Amino acid sequence: MRIQNNQLRHTLNYGAIIGGTITLYEFMLYIFGMTNNKALENVTLFLFVLGVYITIKRFRDIESGGVISFKRAFSTGFLTCLFIGIIGTLYTYIQMKYLSPHLLDEIMEMSQERLLSRGISDNQVELQTSIMEKMITPGFIALTSLFSSVFWGTIASLILAVLLKREENPLLK
Repeated sequence: MRIQNNQLRHTLNYGAIIGGTITLYEFMLYIFGMTNNKALENVTLFLFVLGVYITIKRFRDIESGGVISFKRAFSTGFLTCLFIGIIGTLYTYIQMKYLSPHLLDEIMEMSQERLLSRGISDNQVELQTSIMEKMITPGFIALTSLFSSVFWGTIASLILAVLLKREENPLLK
């Protein structure tokens, strides 16, 4: 029970630090008008994966005495990603709702241009736009952000758990 409490506290602390760092980085990109720069978006992904790596490794080395099972490593990574995702979701909602609601209009315009470039008729584009206008809200985008963090976090946690698991040496028992 003590290790589970330590794991939850550990992942919450590291998730908050990583989520706050990523949020601050994305806010700086927003302030400097570089939110659509794909190369700088890769930095966010790097911070995300590096943060999960550090969280699992530090939990293994500090909280678990240098030993961690695949299951424990995966759950540590997954919980960290969940906490990072919650912080990112809050930021995304605040950004879309209050800081820059014009981003929703930009998303709609880009979607319309993509549909038109595919050769879809104007009537079809109008129909799909009316459907998208009902769905594309700050809450929907924030929720999508949470699911994305959890999905990619699950994949990263699986890979990192395989790399970082360290079983106890049976000869030393």
